[in-house]
Amino acid sequence: MLKSNNLMKNQYWIMALLIMTSVYFLNFNINIGFAFKPYMWMSTIGLVFMFLKNKKNFKDLLNGGKNSLKHNLLTYEKFFIAFFLFASIRGIFSKFYIDSIKMMVALITVMFLYFVLYSILKKLDIPRIINLIFISGMIFAVISLVFFIGGVESAGFLDRGLYRLTGLVQDPNIFILFMTPVYSITLYKIINKDYKYIWAFVFILIPMFLSYSRGGLIGIFIVTVLIVISNLSKDSLRKLILFSICLTFIVVVLFTFTDINNIINKFIGIDILDIINRRLADSSGSGRIPLWKHGIFFLTTSPFIGIGLYNFRQYNQLFFHNPRYVHNVFIEILCENGIIGSSIFVLFLGSFIKNKSTCKEGKVVKFIIISQLAQLFFLSGLSSEVVYMMFAVYRAIEFISLKNSKA
Repeated sequence: MLKSNNLMKNQYWIMALLIMTSVYFLNFNINIGFAFKPYMWMSTIGLVFMFLKNKKNFKDLLNGGKNSLKHNLLTYEKFFIAFFLFASIRGIFSKFYIDSIKMMVALITVMFLYFVLYSILKKLDIPRIINLIFISGMIFAVISLVFFIGGVESAGFLDRGLYRLTGLVQDPNIFILFMTPVYSITLYKIINKDYKYIWAFVFILIPMFLSYSRGGLIGIFIVTVLIVISNLSKDSLRKLILFSICLTFIVVVLFTFTDINNIINKFIGIDILDIINRRLADSSGSGRIPLWKHGIFFLTTSPFIGIGLYNFRQYNQLFFHNPRYVHNVFIEILCENGIIGSSIFVLFLGSFIKNKSTCKEGKVVKFIIISQLAQLFFLSGLSSEVVYMMFAVYRAIEFISLKNSKA
């Protein structure tokens, strides 16, 4: 019986790994009128897998038994569904309703991912789930770095004249958003004296650094502070600060008094110091501030219900001849859904943050999500797959922790 149970858990673990890894392969999509991404068909396979594993207990699967797919909604989940319904209804009656429908479909697919992944993850134990975050994230980091090194000469990877790592996604800022989970879990492991993860942590820093994403690194700083403060004793915190100062000093010395920058430039054609200087000299936020002002302007045209879901880009083109997104998910929600819709979204965020974590791993995953939300202050990513993936992970960890406490 125990052997059979372990085999079952291994099968669920493999299925979860395939789904979580597929989330990272955004660029490997099939165009069928819209981008059919790997996580979409893997989530569908995951649902079929759930039915096949429980086909003998089909009624139990649907009606609330131990293998049930029924989902008791938490408060923050109810608020998000309320936000989705409001945004969808407003979007259908918006000027550019076709764009609204596209975003509605995108949100439905990520909610489907959330539902399926949570249903599979809750069959596992917490350490296995944490390892899933690490393994899927490392696969993403390794392949992204390989693509970058191989593509600098052949493809360029240029972004406003800079070589910036985008990996398996289309934007260096989104790349950091996707790297945040594996970075955070690795840091958490090291802080808890699992020192074999140091090599992975050092490796992870390389592609993150090569993205040169200022907004992304703000989010990384936030999650680092949250994890460190919540897990370290005062003595350990002092040691970490000392280590960080020493590491920073070594890096500065290497780039100031040695030819390491020229060596890197020679081998992969990237002048790191030049890129840093140019990024620091750019104070415009890549043109985000004018876009944010446009978002506030559109809010004044329809303050209570907004201009409609996913309508900003079309309005921006119509009024300002600029087809860019707002690059701030919170301003995007505010101008597209007005005071009413954004208030519901704030209730969703507030109830999620207020939701008490019942274990250390749950707290860490919550910190990851908070960090990702901070990064979305510089991105348009309402349907960002990796954020919903982490919400599913958080929900599963809390479910397992609560179940274990009652056992």
